[in-house]
Amino acid sequence: MVPVHEYLGLNRDARDTLDARRHTRGEAREEASRGYHPRRGGRYDSGEDRSPSPDLPGPQAFGRHILNAVFPPRYRPPTNIPKYSRKMNPGLWLEDYWLACQAGGVDNDDFIIRNLPLFPANSARIWLEHFPPNRIQSWANLKEIFVGNF
Repeated sequence: MVPVHEYLGLNRDARDTLDARRHTRGEAREEASRGYHPRRGGRYDSGEDRSPSPDLPGPQAFGRHILNAVFPPRYRPPTNIPKYSRKMNPGLWLEDYWLACQAGGVDNDDFIIRNLPLFPANSARIWLEHFPPNRIQSWANLKEIFVGNF
C-alpha cells in the first residue's frame, strides 16, 4: 500500500503542513472535550468558566447583603439629585437622595445604599471606595459614618 503523501505527490513541506493540521485538529477536539468551543461565535458559557468568582461589584465597605441587594423591577433612578460635594450639608443630601430613590420605586434600604456610589462627587466617592471592608451594614450606619466624615 502506498502512503497518502506519496500517492498525492506531496513534497516534504506539504507533508509537514498536513501533519501539523492533523495535530491541530486533535488539540481542538481535546479542548472541545474540556469545554472550549471556538466555533460558538465567541459567546460566553458560564458552565465552562472554572475560574474563581470575583468580588461583588461595589465598595467593599458595604456588607455582603447590601452588595447582593436585588435591583427593583420598576426602579427609576433619581435624576433631580445633584452629585454630593463637600459644600453641601451631608445629612440633608442623604435624606434627599433617600426620598428620591423611594419616589423612584425603591423600598429596600440595602438597594438604596448599593446605588449610592453613583451620586457622590469625586472626593466623596474616593472616600467611600477606600473605606474599610464591611463597615456599612444599614442606612442608619451609613448616615452616621457619612455625616461624621463630611
